[in-house]
Amino acid sequence: MRTGHTLMIAIAAVMLLAGEGVAAQKGHVSYSVSAKDTTYTEQHNIKVDDAPDHILRAYEFRRTFPSNAPVINGVEVVEEWSRGITDRSEGNGATKIYGTLVMKNGDKIFIEATAIVVPNSTTGRTDATFGGKIAGGTGKFVAIKGLVRGTNTFDLKGYNEGSTNLDYSIGD
Repeated sequence: MRTGHTLMIAIAAVMLLAGEGVAAQKGHVSYSVSAKDTTYTEQHNIKVDDAPDHILRAYEFRRTFPSNAPVINGVEVVEEWSRGITDRSEGNGATKIYGTLVMKNGDKIFIEATAIVVPNSTTGRTDATFGGKIAGGTGKFVAIKGLVRGTNTFDLKGYNEGSTNLDYSIGD
């Protein structure tokens, strides 16, 4: 009887340790990227004639991390690509954003977000506040999920800088 009881305790301990081994990896990452490390690769603005200063905008930009690259689950981010579609009237509007984080090991993390954009009369630029989700990933990040939020400041001439916060879990 004592051997059976000891065996049950040993099995329970092994199951508990195994359960901890497969528990989700959770994390939080915050990073900022300056305008000097951000490059627009494409920008298309189409004027809409129903109201003054109404534009439809499609864009793509690339961010690099020459120093202090964010690290997600032990892997550095080497570049970030953002693609978006905006409908703005008099500088105000909404943007749908699709982002890709390219990791040092070649894996990718995909992000979907929505932003509200408003003109900043002090700087002459536009401020955006965004929020969304981590939509998935590849390789080591295939099971990643979570939330993304942040801010950007930009203009139509090519200036763009921003801050991002990611809260994620892997293997949950």
